[in-house]
Amino acid sequence: MTRLTKPVIRESVCMDRGVPLIVTLLSRYLEVLPKGTTQHYILGYDSCLWIAVKRDLEKMRREKEQQTRKGRRP
Repeated sequence: MTRLTKPVIRESVCMDRGVPLIVTLLSRYLEVLPKGTTQHYILGYDSCLWIAVKRDLEKMRREKEQQTRKGRRP
């Protein structure tokens, strides 16, 4: 895997209220800011991983719940 030695700045496909997001990858964290604004949000990579794990667990829980509902009679 390539190490980040300098910031990598990209425009995301994601939109927030019709405005594209600019993502800056730094060595210890990433910054997200709506294009054309000065307001920015900082996320650590560990928090990104935690969010991804929580979403995956929630998805698995919903799928399991739906499987148990299919077995029930109305």
